Amino acid sequence: MRAALVGVLFGVVAAAAVAEEAAEAEDYLPAELRTRVEALKTDVERTPSNRANARARAQTLWEWVNAYALAGRYVPVNAT
Repeated sequence: MRAALVGVLFGVVAAAAVAEEAAEAEDYLPAELRTRVEALKTDVERTPSNRANARARAQTLWEWVNAYALAGRYVPVNAT
């Protein structure tokens, strides 16, 4: 019984690890851009866009939309 339980737990942990690896592999953003996108999401919630941060935010957003489109995902015509 104990061996079966250990086997089931091992299977669950292994399946979770494989699923996590697959999710990371499917990310359409390079790691550096993913970091900037996540920072942008956080920053926008804290501080409105202004003259000091608008250019950097726009650059990150532009790269994000391009990566999204290049991954074959739908981007509305007006987004560009």
